[in-house]
Amino acid sequence: MRGISQGQNPAPHYLVLHGDADKQAKMPWLRIQADGEATAESGEVVPEALGELAVRYPQDKVCLLVPAAGVGLYHVHLPGRHDAAGLRTLPWLLEERLACVPEDVSIIPLGSSGETLWVAVVAQKQLTRWQAPFSAAGISLAKVVPDVLLLPWVEGEISALPWGDRWLLRTGLWQGVEVEANWLPLWLRAWQRAQPLPNVRCYGLLPPEGQQWQLCPLTNPVTLLARSVPQAVSLLPHQKTASQKAWRTPLIAAMVVLILLFCQQGMVWWQLTQQGDALEQQLLQQFRQRFPGQSEQRWQATVRRAVQQETTPGLTAWLAQLPALPPGVTVQQLHYSAVPARLQLRLAGEMPQVQRARQILAERFSVSSVPDGMLTLEPREAE
Repeated sequence: MRGISQGQNPAPHYLVLHGDADKQAKMPWLRIQADGEATAESGEVVPEALGELAVRYPQDKVCLLVPAAGVGLYHVHLPGRHDAAGLRTLPWLLEERLACVPEDVSIIPLGSSGETLWVAVVAQKQLTRWQAPFSAAGISLAKVVPDVLLLPWVEGEISALPWGDRWLLRTGLWQGVEVEANWLPLWLRAWQRAQPLPNVRCYGLLPPEGQQWQLCPLTNPVTLLARSVPQAVSLLPHQKTASQKAWRTPLIAAMVVLILLFCQQGMVWWQLTQQGDALEQQLLQQFRQRFPGQSEQRWQATVRRAVQQETTPGLTAWLAQLPALPPGVTVQQLHYSAVPARLQLRLAGEMPQVQRARQILAERFSVSSVPDGMLTLEPREAE
Protein backbone atom coordinates (compact mmCIF):
# COMPACT_ATOMS: atom_id res chain seq x y z
CA MET A 1 0.00 0.00 0.00
CA ARG A 2 1.40 3.39 -0.95
CA GLY A 3 1.72 5.79 1.93
CA ILE A 4 0.87 9.49 2.04
CA SER A 5 3.83 11.77 2.40
CA GLN A 6 3.95 14.12 5.35
CA GLY A 7 1.92 17.30 4.81
CA GLN A 8 0.00 15.77 1.90
CA ASN A 9 -3.76 15.48 2.33
CA PRO A 10 -5.52 12.43 0.90
CA ALA A 11 -7.85 12.97 -2.04
CA PRO A 12 -11.41 13.61 -0.80
CA HIS A 13 -13.86 10.75 -1.08
CA TYR A 14 -17.63 10.46 -0.73
CA LEU A 15 -19.42 7.67 1.07
CA VAL A 16 -22.74 7.41 -0.77
CA LEU A 17 -25.71 5.52 0.68
CA HIS A 18 -29.14 5.04 -0.83
CA GLY A 19 -32.41 4.31 0.86
CA ASP A 20 -35.23 5.38 3.08
CA ALA A 21 -33.72 4.19 6.34
CA ASP A 22 -37.05 3.93 8.14
CA LYS A 23 -38.55 1.65 5.47
CA GLN A 24 -35.86 -0.91 4.67
CA ALA A 25 -33.47 -3.02 6.72
CA LYS A 26 -30.33 -2.43 4.66
CA MET A 27 -28.97 0.47 2.67
CA PRO A 28 -26.59 -0.09 -0.25
CA TRP A 29 -23.43 2.01 -0.04
CA LEU A 30 -20.61 2.90 -2.38
CA ARG A 31 -17.38 4.85 -2.02
CA ILE A 32 -16.51 7.28 -4.81
CA GLN A 33 -13.68 9.66 -5.56
CA ALA A 34 -14.05 13.43 -5.86
CA ASP A 35 -14.69 13.11 -9.62
CA GLY A 36 -17.53 10.63 -9.08
CA GLU A 37 -15.62 7.52 -10.14
CA ALA A 38 -16.38 4.52 -7.95
CA THR A 39 -13.73 2.72 -5.95
CA ALA A 40 -13.77 -1.01 -5.34
CA GLU A 41 -15.43 -0.53 -1.95
CA SER A 42 -19.19 -1.11 -1.69
CA GLY A 43 -21.74 -3.15 0.20
CA GLU A 44 -24.87 -2.93 2.35
CA VAL A 45 -25.31 -1.69 5.89
CA VAL A 46 -28.11 -1.75 8.45
CA PRO A 47 -28.86 1.58 10.18
CA GLU A 48 -27.51 0.25 13.48
CA ALA A 49 -24.06 -0.31 11.90
CA LEU A 50 -23.67 3.12 10.31
CA GLY A 51 -21.22 4.17 13.03
CA GLU A 52 -18.92 1.24 12.22
CA LEU A 53 -18.96 2.17 8.53
CA ALA A 54 -18.11 5.78 9.29
CA VAL A 55 -15.17 4.69 11.47
CA ARG A 56 -13.71 2.82 8.48
CA TYR A 57 -13.74 6.03 6.41
CA PRO A 58 -13.45 8.89 8.92
CA GLN A 59 -12.44 11.52 6.33
CA ASP A 60 -15.18 10.77 3.80
CA LYS A 61 -18.16 13.02 3.20
CA VAL A 62 -21.29 10.98 3.90
CA CYS A 63 -24.11 11.54 1.39
CA LEU A 64 -27.61 10.07 1.44
CA LEU A 65 -29.68 9.50 -1.70
CA VAL A 66 -33.38 9.58 -0.89
CA PRO A 67 -36.50 8.47 -2.84
CA ALA A 68 -37.92 11.11 -5.13
CA ALA A 69 -41.42 10.33 -3.84
CA GLY A 70 -40.56 12.17 -0.62
CA VAL A 71 -39.55 15.39 -2.40
CA GLY A 72 -41.69 17.89 -4.32
CA LEU A 73 -40.12 19.54 -7.37
CA TYR A 74 -41.75 22.82 -8.44
CA HIS A 75 -41.06 25.80 -10.66
CA VAL A 76 -42.16 29.35 -9.91
CA HIS A 77 -42.17 32.56 -11.89
CA LEU A 78 -39.90 34.96 -10.03
CA PRO A 79 -39.10 38.21 -11.89
CA GLY A 80 -36.03 40.20 -10.96
CA ARG A 81 -32.92 39.00 -9.24
CA HIS A 82 -32.93 35.59 -7.57
CA ASP A 83 -31.02 36.92 -4.57
CA ALA A 84 -31.73 36.53 -0.87
CA ALA A 85 -34.54 39.11 -0.92
CA GLY A 86 -36.27 37.47 -3.87
CA LEU A 87 -35.94 33.96 -2.42
CA ARG A 88 -37.75 35.06 0.73
CA THR A 89 -40.95 35.26 -1.32
CA LEU A 90 -40.85 31.53 -2.20
CA PRO A 91 -43.08 30.38 0.69
CA TRP A 92 -45.78 32.84 -0.40
CA LEU A 93 -45.48 31.88 -4.09
CA LEU A 94 -45.73 28.16 -3.27
CA GLU A 95 -48.34 28.36 -0.53
CA GLU A 96 -51.32 27.25 -2.65
CA ARG A 97 -49.41 24.24 -4.04
CA LEU A 98 -48.20 22.95 -0.68
CA ALA A 99 -50.23 20.55 1.42
CA CYS A 100 -48.98 22.15 4.64
CA VAL A 101 -47.97 25.55 5.98
CA PRO A 102 -44.61 26.92 4.78
CA GLU A 103 -43.13 26.69 8.27
CA ASP A 104 -43.34 22.88 8.09
CA VAL A 105 -41.17 22.49 4.98
CA SER A 106 -37.72 23.35 3.68
CA ILE A 107 -37.61 25.07 0.29
CA ILE A 108 -34.31 24.64 -1.53
CA PRO A 109 -33.51 26.52 -4.79
CA LEU A 110 -32.09 24.14 -7.40
CA GLY A 111 -31.52 26.27 -10.48
CA SER A 112 -33.06 28.91 -12.69
CA SER A 113 -33.71 29.73 -16.33
CA GLY A 114 -34.62 33.35 -17.01
CA GLU A 115 -37.45 34.26 -14.66
CA THR A 116 -38.25 30.61 -13.88
CA LEU A 117 -36.83 29.23 -10.63
CA TRP A 118 -36.80 25.51 -9.85
CA VAL A 119 -37.06 24.49 -6.20
CA ALA A 120 -37.25 21.32 -4.13
CA VAL A 121 -39.70 21.15 -1.21
CA VAL A 122 -39.35 18.59 1.55
CA ALA A 123 -41.21 18.28 4.84
CA GLN A 124 -39.15 18.98 7.94
CA LYS A 125 -40.41 15.77 9.55
CA GLN A 126 -39.27 13.77 6.52
CA LEU A 127 -35.81 15.33 6.62
CA THR A 128 -35.58 14.50 10.31
CA ARG A 129 -36.55 10.86 9.66
CA TRP A 130 -33.93 10.52 6.94
CA GLN A 131 -31.21 11.97 9.16
CA ALA A 132 -32.24 10.15 12.36
CA PRO A 133 -30.13 6.94 11.98
CA PHE A 134 -27.10 9.00 10.99
CA SER A 135 -27.54 11.40 13.90
CA ALA A 136 -27.83 8.40 16.23
CA ALA A 137 -24.49 7.14 14.88
CA GLY A 138 -22.86 10.56 15.33
CA ILE A 139 -22.65 11.20 11.57
CA SER A 140 -23.23 14.63 10.08
CA LEU A 141 -24.53 14.23 6.54
CA ALA A 142 -22.77 16.33 3.93
CA LYS A 143 -25.61 16.01 1.40
CA VAL A 144 -29.14 14.67 1.05
CA VAL A 145 -30.04 14.36 -2.65
CA PRO A 146 -33.20 13.10 -4.46
CA ASP A 147 -32.16 10.00 -6.40
CA VAL A 148 -34.05 10.91 -9.58
CA LEU A 149 -32.01 14.11 -10.09
CA LEU A 150 -28.79 12.06 -10.23
CA LEU A 151 -29.72 10.14 -13.36
CA PRO A 152 -27.75 11.05 -16.51
CA TRP A 153 -29.63 13.71 -18.44
CA VAL A 154 -29.63 14.80 -22.07
CA GLU A 155 -31.72 17.83 -23.02
CA GLY A 156 -34.96 16.89 -24.74
CA GLU A 157 -34.79 13.25 -23.58
CA ILE A 158 -35.97 11.18 -20.61
CA SER A 159 -33.67 8.97 -18.53
CA ALA A 160 -35.22 5.86 -16.96
CA LEU A 161 -33.85 3.52 -14.30
CA PRO A 162 -35.65 0.50 -12.77
CA TRP A 163 -35.21 0.34 -9.00
CA GLY A 164 -36.93 -2.58 -7.32
CA ASP A 165 -40.68 -2.26 -7.85
CA ARG A 166 -40.49 1.32 -9.11
CA TRP A 167 -39.05 3.41 -11.93
CA LEU A 168 -37.00 6.59 -11.66
CA LEU A 169 -37.67 8.94 -14.59
CA ARG A 170 -35.69 12.14 -15.07
CA THR A 171 -37.67 14.36 -17.41
CA GLY A 172 -35.65 17.58 -17.19
CA LEU A 173 -32.64 19.24 -15.66
CA TRP A 174 -34.57 19.84 -12.43
CA GLN A 175 -37.55 17.57 -13.11
CA GLY A 176 -38.18 13.94 -12.32
CA VAL A 177 -40.66 11.47 -10.93
CA GLU A 178 -40.81 8.14 -9.15
CA VAL A 179 -43.44 5.75 -10.56
CA GLU A 180 -44.45 2.33 -9.30
CA ALA A 181 -43.82 -0.33 -11.94
CA ASN A 182 -47.50 -1.21 -12.34
CA TRP A 183 -48.32 2.50 -12.87
CA LEU A 184 -45.70 3.05 -15.57
CA PRO A 185 -48.05 2.35 -18.55
CA LEU A 186 -50.58 4.83 -17.15
CA TRP A 187 -47.87 7.47 -16.64
CA LEU A 188 -46.67 7.02 -20.22
CA ARG A 189 -50.21 7.39 -21.61
CA ALA A 190 -50.76 10.52 -19.54
CA TRP A 191 -47.53 12.01 -20.85
CA GLN A 192 -48.40 11.20 -24.46
CA ARG A 193 -51.81 12.84 -24.14
CA ALA A 194 -50.09 16.10 -23.21
CA GLN A 195 -47.09 15.94 -25.58
CA PRO A 196 -45.14 13.49 -27.77
CA LEU A 197 -42.95 11.09 -25.82
CA PRO A 198 -39.28 11.95 -26.48
CA ASN A 199 -36.43 9.49 -26.74
CA VAL A 200 -36.15 7.49 -23.51
CA ARG A 201 -32.70 6.27 -22.44
CA CYS A 202 -33.13 3.18 -20.27
CA TYR A 203 -30.40 2.07 -17.86
CA GLY A 204 -31.88 -1.33 -17.12
CA LEU A 205 -34.04 -4.06 -18.62
CA LEU A 206 -36.67 -2.64 -20.95
CA PRO A 207 -40.27 -2.84 -19.69
CA PRO A 208 -42.93 -4.37 -21.98
CA GLU A 209 -44.29 -0.91 -22.81
CA GLY A 210 -40.79 0.47 -23.55
CA GLN A 211 -39.61 -1.71 -26.41
CA GLN A 212 -38.88 1.44 -28.46
CA TRP A 213 -36.66 2.91 -25.74
CA GLN A 214 -32.93 3.26 -26.21
CA LEU A 215 -31.13 0.64 -24.13
CA CYS A 216 -28.00 2.02 -22.46
CA PRO A 217 -25.14 -0.09 -21.04
CA LEU A 218 -26.28 -1.82 -17.88
CA THR A 219 -24.52 -0.79 -14.69
CA ASN A 220 -25.04 -0.97 -10.96
CA PRO A 221 -27.82 1.52 -10.11
CA VAL A 222 -26.00 2.97 -7.10
CA THR A 223 -22.84 3.43 -9.19
CA LEU A 224 -24.85 5.20 -11.89
CA LEU A 225 -26.46 7.63 -9.43
CA ALA A 226 -23.33 8.22 -7.35
CA ARG A 227 -21.38 9.66 -10.29
CA SER A 228 -23.28 12.94 -10.05
CA VAL A 229 -23.15 13.30 -6.25
CA PRO A 230 -20.16 15.72 -6.08
CA GLN A 231 -22.01 18.31 -8.22
CA ALA A 232 -25.51 17.70 -6.81
CA VAL A 233 -27.49 20.28 -4.83
CA SER A 234 -28.27 19.13 -1.29
CA LEU A 235 -31.68 19.28 0.36
CA LEU A 236 -30.02 20.33 3.61
CA PRO A 237 -30.51 24.10 3.95
CA HIS A 238 -27.49 26.05 5.13
CA GLN A 239 -29.56 28.36 7.30
CA LYS A 240 -32.75 26.48 8.01
CA THR A 241 -34.21 28.92 10.52
CA ALA A 242 -33.53 31.97 8.40
CA SER A 243 -35.03 30.34 5.29
CA GLN A 244 -38.26 29.65 7.13
CA LYS A 245 -38.76 32.74 9.28
CA ALA A 246 -36.89 35.67 7.78
CA TRP A 247 -39.18 36.10 4.77
CA ARG A 248 -41.95 37.47 6.98
CA THR A 249 -40.13 40.43 8.46
CA PRO A 250 -37.66 42.20 6.12
CA LEU A 251 -39.11 45.29 4.54
CA ILE A 252 -37.77 44.50 1.09
CA ALA A 253 -39.42 41.11 1.02
CA ALA A 254 -42.68 42.60 2.26
CA MET A 255 -42.63 45.18 -0.54
CA VAL A 256 -42.06 42.51 -3.18
CA VAL A 257 -44.93 40.45 -1.80
CA LEU A 258 -47.27 43.44 -1.76
CA ILE A 259 -46.41 44.40 -5.34
CA LEU A 260 -46.94 40.86 -6.59
CA LEU A 261 -50.17 40.56 -4.63
CA PHE A 262 -51.46 43.85 -6.01
CA CYS A 263 -50.70 42.80 -9.60
CA GLN A 264 -52.30 39.41 -9.15
CA GLN A 265 -55.42 40.74 -7.45
CA GLY A 266 -55.83 43.38 -10.15
CA MET A 267 -55.75 40.82 -12.94
CA VAL A 268 -58.05 38.45 -11.05
CA TRP A 269 -60.57 41.23 -10.39
CA TRP A 270 -60.70 42.10 -14.10
CA GLN A 271 -61.22 38.47 -15.09
CA LEU A 272 -63.92 37.89 -12.49
CA THR A 273 -65.72 41.03 -13.59
CA GLN A 274 -65.87 39.72 -17.15
CA GLN A 275 -67.25 36.36 -16.06
CA GLY A 276 -69.83 37.83 -13.70
CA ASP A 277 -70.41 37.79 -9.97
CA ALA A 278 -73.37 35.44 -10.30
CA LEU A 279 -71.25 32.62 -11.75
CA GLU A 280 -68.64 33.02 -9.03
CA GLN A 281 -71.23 32.67 -6.29
CA GLN A 282 -72.72 29.63 -8.01
CA LEU A 283 -69.35 27.88 -8.21
CA LEU A 284 -68.48 28.79 -4.64
CA GLN A 285 -71.74 27.29 -3.40
CA GLN A 286 -71.08 24.02 -5.24
CA PHE A 287 -67.51 23.85 -3.94
CA ARG A 288 -68.64 24.36 -0.32
CA GLN A 289 -71.27 21.63 -0.60
CA ARG A 290 -69.22 18.99 -2.41
CA PHE A 291 -65.72 19.56 -1.02
CA PRO A 292 -65.91 20.72 2.62
CA GLY A 293 -62.87 21.30 4.79
CA GLN A 294 -61.12 24.06 2.82
CA SER A 295 -60.82 27.65 3.92
CA GLU A 296 -62.92 30.34 2.27
CA GLN A 297 -59.77 32.05 1.02
CA ARG A 298 -58.58 28.86 -0.74
CA TRP A 299 -61.95 28.35 -2.45
CA GLN A 300 -61.90 31.99 -3.58
CA ALA A 301 -58.55 31.32 -5.26
CA THR A 302 -59.88 28.11 -6.82
CA VAL A 303 -62.89 29.90 -8.29
CA ARG A 304 -60.70 32.65 -9.67
CA ARG A 305 -58.61 30.12 -11.54
CA ALA A 306 -61.68 28.24 -12.75
CA VAL A 307 -63.46 31.24 -14.24
CA GLN A 308 -60.47 31.98 -16.47
CA GLN A 309 -61.42 29.00 -18.68
CA GLU A 310 -62.92 29.53 -22.12
CA THR A 311 -66.30 27.94 -21.42
CA THR A 312 -66.92 28.43 -17.76
CA PRO A 313 -70.56 27.23 -17.73
CA GLY A 314 -69.17 23.81 -18.64
CA LEU A 315 -67.47 23.69 -15.27
CA THR A 316 -70.82 24.03 -13.54
CA ALA A 317 -72.07 20.99 -15.44
CA TRP A 318 -68.98 19.03 -14.44
CA LEU A 319 -69.41 19.87 -10.78
CA ALA A 320 -73.03 18.76 -10.91
CA GLN A 321 -71.85 15.28 -11.93
CA LEU A 322 -69.18 14.93 -9.25
CA PRO A 323 -70.06 12.55 -6.42
CA ALA A 324 -69.46 13.44 -2.78
CA LEU A 325 -65.96 12.58 -1.58
CA PRO A 326 -65.30 10.39 1.50
CA PRO A 327 -64.91 12.18 4.87
CA GLY A 328 -61.43 13.55 5.41
CA VAL A 329 -60.69 13.97 1.68
CA THR A 330 -60.46 17.51 0.33
CA VAL A 331 -59.61 19.04 -3.02
CA GLN A 332 -56.25 20.77 -2.76
CA GLN A 333 -56.15 22.04 -6.36
CA LEU A 334 -58.65 22.16 -9.26
CA HIS A 335 -58.22 22.96 -12.96
CA TYR A 336 -60.90 22.84 -15.69
CA SER A 337 -60.33 22.61 -19.43
CA ALA A 338 -63.13 22.99 -21.96
CA VAL A 339 -61.17 21.75 -25.01
CA PRO A 340 -60.55 18.91 -24.55
CA ALA A 341 -63.25 18.50 -21.91
CA ARG A 342 -61.57 17.42 -18.69
CA LEU A 343 -61.30 18.30 -15.02
CA GLN A 344 -58.08 17.97 -13.03
CA LEU A 345 -58.09 17.51 -9.23
CA ARG A 346 -55.41 17.13 -6.61
CA LEU A 347 -56.81 15.31 -3.56
CA ALA A 348 -55.48 15.56 -0.02
CA GLY A 349 -56.13 13.27 2.93
CA GLU A 350 -55.21 9.90 4.37
CA MET A 351 -54.09 7.46 1.66
CA PRO A 352 -56.91 4.88 2.19
CA GLN A 353 -59.55 7.60 1.93
CA VAL A 354 -57.87 9.15 -1.14
CA GLN A 355 -57.81 5.72 -2.82
CA ARG A 356 -61.51 5.32 -2.01
CA ALA A 357 -62.20 8.74 -3.52
CA ARG A 358 -60.44 7.68 -6.71
CA GLN A 359 -62.61 4.58 -6.92
CA ILE A 360 -65.77 6.67 -6.51
CA LEU A 361 -64.66 9.07 -9.24
CA ALA A 362 -63.76 6.16 -11.55
CA GLU A 363 -67.37 4.96 -11.41
CA ARG A 364 -68.50 8.06 -13.33
CA PHE A 365 -65.41 9.26 -15.21
CA SER A 366 -62.32 8.02 -16.97
CA VAL A 367 -59.64 8.72 -14.35
CA SER A 368 -55.90 8.96 -14.96
CA SER A 369 -53.03 10.45 -12.99
CA VAL A 370 -49.88 12.37 -13.89
CA PRO A 371 -46.48 12.36 -12.10
CA ASP A 372 -47.21 15.39 -9.92
CA GLY A 373 -50.27 13.71 -8.33
CA MET A 374 -53.05 15.44 -10.32
CA LEU A 375 -56.04 13.29 -11.27
CA THR A 376 -57.48 13.90 -14.74
CA LEU A 377 -61.22 13.23 -15.13
CA GLU A 378 -62.58 12.79 -18.66
CA PRO A 379 -66.02 11.74 -19.89
CA ARG A 380 -66.39 8.00 -20.38
CA GLU A 381 -66.55 6.93 -23.99
CA ALA A 382 -69.94 5.61 -25.06
CA GLU A 383 -70.01 1.83 -24.94
